[in-house]
Amino acid sequence: SDASGVATMPNKDTFDAFQEQQYHQNKASHPSLNPFTTTLHHCSAGHVTEFILMMLHRGYFDVSEFIISVIYIVKFRDKTGIPLHALAWRPLFVTALLLADKMWEDKSVKNSSLTQLFPVLSNAELFDLETRFLEWLGFSAWVTKSEFQAFCENLLRIDPSAPEVSEQVLQSEYAVALQDGIADAPSAKQTPTPISKVVRPVQPWNLRKTLHAYSPSKRAASPGQVGAPASRVVPPPVSDRGAGDLGVSSVSPRRKPAAALSVGAPAAGWANGPSSHDRQRS
Repeated sequence: SDASGVATMPNKDTFDAFQEQQYHQNKASHPSLNPFTTTLHHCSAGHVTEFILMMLHRGYFDVSEFIISVIYIVKFRDKTGIPLHALAWRPLFVTALLLADKMWEDKSVKNSSLTQLFPVLSNAELFDLETRFLEWLGFSAWVTKSEFQAFCENLLRIDPSAPEVSEQVLQSEYAVALQDGIADAPSAKQTPTPISKVVRPVQPWNLRKTLHAYSPSKRAASPGQVGAPASRVVPPPVSDRGAGDLGVSSVSPRRKPAAALSVGAPAAGWANGPSSHDRQRS
C-alpha cells in the first residue's frame, strides 16, 4: 500500500520533503494540476512509463540525461535508504532529471521551465528538493565514462520482464521523435559543405531545447521558418494563465520541433487516469 513502510522509512525528514501530496494541498485548484492530482497514487508500470515519456518528450530531454538521472536516483537511494516510493517517486524523478540536465547540458533547463511541465512543484519547492538531493550526493553530480558505460551494460543484460512497457516506449511520441532525428542526421559519406559556403540561419532567440520560447512571434512562425526578432515579451505569472494560454514550440538541436503544446496539460491519457498499458500514451 502507499503507506507501507513510511513510519520506519530511514531519513524520514528527507522522504517527507519528497512526498507529493503536500504540494497539491498547498496550491489552489487549477486545470493544469488536475491530471497530476487524479494520478497522485498511481505507480503501475504503465503509468510510470507514461509519466517519464511525457517529461522526456515535452522537455526535449535526451536519453543520456534520462540514464544519468536514474544513476543519480540509485546513488540517492544508496545514501539515504529511501526507495522509489508511491508517495514520492514523481518529485524525486523530476529533481534527478533537472540535476542531470543542469550538469551535462551547456544550456540547461531552468527550474521555472520544468515546473511548467510539472506544476505540482513551485520554483522554490523544486529548488529546495534539488538542494536536498544534491546534498545527499555529497554535492557531486559527476558521472565517469566507465560508470556510465557499466550502468548501460547492466541495463542491456536485464531480461525485459514487461514487454507491454517496451511496446509502450516504442510507440511513444518520444521514440518517434528520436527516430526522426536519426533519419535527418547527415550521412557520414556525404561531402561536407565548405565552411566558406555555410549560410547560418537567423537566430533571433536562444535555441534552447526546452520551454523558453514564449514570444508570440516565435510561436506564430510557420514550420521551418524563424520569426523576425521581436522585443522581449514578459509572460504573465503562471497563476494568471490558463492551461492553454502558453503554447510551447521550442527547438532541440537533435530533434525536429514538436507541434505546439499547452504547458501543464499532459498527454490525453492523463486526464482520465492511468493509460491502457495502463493505457497507451498519446
